[in-house]
Amino acid sequence: MEAGVISRSRYENYMMFYHELKEKEKEEILMKYQLSPSILAADFNRLGEQINEVEKSGCEWLHIDVMDGMFVPCISLGMPVIESIRKRAVCF
Repeated sequence: MEAGVISRSRYENYMMFYHELKEKEKEEILMKYQLSPSILAADFNRLGEQINEVEKSGCEWLHIDVMDGMFVPCISLGMPVIESIRKRAVCF
């Protein structure tokens, strides 16, 4: 700026942009990430118990894979099971 290579207004715009990026960086550091455990990792003999354990740990979401058998093999839970989980689980 002193050598006349960059105008004052351009310098001020750069500095404003720089400060905006720094603020955004601070906000991103403070962002809260959430873990969403997959229901397919559960022991299906203890499904209700394990959902309760997940909820007590503070998780707010459960991940349920929905597979239609067309694009991937249908190895997920059926709708009746998902409906029963939804009735009981708080984290849905």
